[in-house]
Amino acid sequence: MEKGLFNWAIITALVSALLFFVVGLFTSDDLIVLALVVILSLISIIVFSKKAEGSFTSGAFLAMVVFAVMTIVVDLRNWEGLGVALFIFTIVFLVGGFIGKWSSKDKEKLSNKIYFWVMIGAGILGVVMIVVGILTNVSYLAEPIAFTCESDESCGEGYTCVESVCLFSGVTTTVYDFEGGIGSWYGDTECTAEVGGDPCWHIEYEEDGNAVIEGWEHIWLFSTIQFSRIDSVEAKVMMRDGGFHLNFIDAEESRYFLSIENDGLLLHSQLGEEFDDYQSADYEFENDKWYDLRIEVGDTVTVYVNDEMVLSDILNQEYDKAIVTLETLEDSSVWLDDIVVEGELYITETEIDFS
Repeated sequence: MEKGLFNWAIITALVSALLFFVVGLFTSDDLIVLALVVILSLISIIVFSKKAEGSFTSGAFLAMVVFAVMTIVVDLRNWEGLGVALFIFTIVFLVGGFIGKWSSKDKEKLSNKIYFWVMIGAGILGVVMIVVGILTNVSYLAEPIAFTCESDESCGEGYTCVESVCLFSGVTTTVYDFEGGIGSWYGDTECTAEVGGDPCWHIEYEEDGNAVIEGWEHIWLFSTIQFSRIDSVEAKVMMRDGGFHLNFIDAEESRYFLSIENDGLLLHSQLGEEFDDYQSADYEFENDKWYDLRIEVGDTVTVYVNDEMVLSDILNQEYDKAIVTLETLEDSSVWLDDIVVEGELYITETEIDFS
């Protein structure tokens, strides 16, 4: 490789790394990142061709340098992450250079030391960034991601607006409309989907073709999405016979649920084998009629039916992670649709066994 092209590739890589990192602090829009790749590549290729004799090879090489830098830097969201990348980049550069010098039996001194000392400086800067990141408790490849914003709504699902920057909050809204099937729910029994057969939860269709989920007899349905905090659960409910439990917090050692029957509602909790009843409310649920149900969860649990508050009570909730479950009772049948769960997702750390 020509020395001029090599020097220019080093300059291009360093400038690209800095620009991708700065842009990444304000946006992660794929189109903006792609546009920056194209612009940096064009500028690098054109300027190099003005300074030296360019070619297809030099153009392709510089474009690949920019793209490679983008893939390394674009997901780094803090100084410690960039510092690690710069330090590793420097080590690879030096090791590769000296191995090349040794294998070619080149005993001459470096004729152009500018790029050598630039890379040494980049490595030192990387170490400084790592130390600063550790001392300021900034985690490597941190979850906060980067958009400019004016409100939570402008950030999108799972993000909150803090000082004009979108940060990942873990808070999400999960909607189940069952149009694509049962989705991320599973039952505790085989299902024949035939009345009189094995009791189960399954998809049914209204006359207009709208998909709903139906359960009958004493049977459970479990959501696979886990939450570390559940803020609210809402659903459209149609009683057809009997009653059911909406377990708005179902944890390993406890559950908190709303019992719904034709004549009213009752809040319950279960810790181990111990059940406690809380506030109840009279409410007439007519069969074969849709009702909008909403449960807001905090220190106080408040229940709304068709936007009317019908009961509220204090529940001392104790759980690390929980799901939402549905439970029809014996001699019962119920339809549900448009289940919406708001809360903070439970995020697990995955251990990889290389043995």
